[in-house]
Amino acid sequence: MTTRTLSLQLEEDFTTHTAALFVSHVNVFQSIRIIAGERSINAKSLLGVVSFGFRQGQQVQVAADGPDEAEAVNALSQFFQSSASA
Repeated sequence: MTTRTLSLQLEEDFTTHTAALFVSHVNVFQSIRIIAGERSINAKSLLGVVSFGFRQGQQVQVAADGPDEAEAVNALSQFFQSSASA
């Protein structure tokens, strides 16, 4: 399992549209989760991502498992970095 802690840097609210882009971006990976405190969601679930309530500066942990775990964690990290600079 590969994990990475991220501090979310969002210039805009994490809208339903952003959530849909996010899910389509990570949907190609085998298994990827986002964890914040006691809460853990499947990053490939649109409902889970929308209901997560991402906030500016929030600390989350990204965890992936499987043959593509490193690539999945890197892709998720890049997504948040690119959304911060968009």
